[in-house]
Amino acid sequence: MAGGININRNITSKTELTASYLLNEMKNALVNSTERQSLLSEQSYNSKEDEDRISNNNGHNITFRLKSKLDSFQNLIIRGNGGWSANKYNSDLQNLTFLTANMPVNQSARQYLANGNGFNFTTSLTWQRRFKKSGRSLVLSTSGRFGNTDRDGHLDAINQYFIGSIYADTILQNQLYTDRGNQYDGRISYTEPLGKNNTWSGTHMQPTAGTKPIQISMISSIRG
Repeated sequence: MAGGININRNITSKTELTASYLLNEMKNALVNSTERQSLLSEQSYNSKEDEDRISNNNGHNITFRLKSKLDSFQNLIIRGNGGWSANKYNSDLQNLTFLTANMPVNQSARQYLANGNGFNFTTSLTWQRRFKKSGRSLVLSTSGRFGNTDRDGHLDAINQYFIGSIYADTILQNQLYTDRGNQYDGRISYTEPLGKNNTWSGTHMQPTAGTKPIQISMISSIRG
């Protein structure tokens, strides 16, 4: 499923707004069954695998631009764009291997769950100033970028073996990932005409400030 909306209107005689919103949603469900036969010189093996898989992905995106004419020499512009997403995944798998005489060799069961969500947004504020002297202008702008991402996964699996001594192998695993970061900056631009067909431009940009990106990754496993 997908849909959206666009807005383009004059809020006042001197202020105009342009914006859009988009939604994406996708769901998938899969049921899969596979049978295999392995022919060896001494004996043959058969295997059967069944899997149920479900995934769900959602996404939201927005953009906007607001421009206001303060007077005949000044403009103020606000821009923004960003998005939010969420994802889910679930897989259940069963596998059985046996001899042609229906004697089980091994069997396994696995469940994997994963979730994730993320957010990012960028916004800017710009002030434009023209002067009576043709070609002279001053522009001040500031912007910010904000974002975070979180993902986690969980694996639960068991493998059983029946040839020789009967034993089982179990795996429990957790995965975690986190990313955080905000950035800010500012810019000043000035343009001065120097004569016919000549101009001088200067720009100063304030070094980026804000929180440094933080990334955390963790994987823990238990076998037994």
